[in-house]
Amino acid sequence: MIRAFLDSSALYSAVVSPTGAGRELLKRYRRGQIALVVSSYVIDEVERNIRQDASAHLNAFVLALDLLAFEVVEVAPSLINEAEQYVVLKDAPVVAGAIAARCEYLLTFDRADLLDPPIVAEKSGLKICTPGDLIQFLRSTDQP
Repeated sequence: MIRAFLDSSALYSAVVSPTGAGRELLKRYRRGQIALVVSSYVIDEVERNIRQDASAHLNAFVLALDLLAFEVVEVAPSLINEAEQYVVLKDAPVVAGAIAARCEYLLTFDRADLLDPPIVAEKSGLKICTPGDLIQFLRSTDQP
């Protein structure tokens, strides 16, 4: 089974947008088709952003966390320090979280700092893509 780590942008969009790849990932997770992992760092960042930008969605976010019961990984500071060598400081806990959780994928919409710099994928060993990219892959492998 594919293990994918949701960064803050991916989790935020999955909760706030009623349609789209993020929401489809949540549905596939609920059906047991994919494992989704987050960290307390990601949860805290999403909650902060929802409170600031989309407060009407706060209850939905809290409910989604309760009902979906994502695997939440804790990240050792030493792993974050290693990630800081090849990723911007704010994203080091995210990359380290995906590595600590032994995920194959890191899902994000952050082009500037995670998707486009090839060094992040190279050094981390992660496949870094958008939720839509992963959904396209999953659809291509779905059995009729």
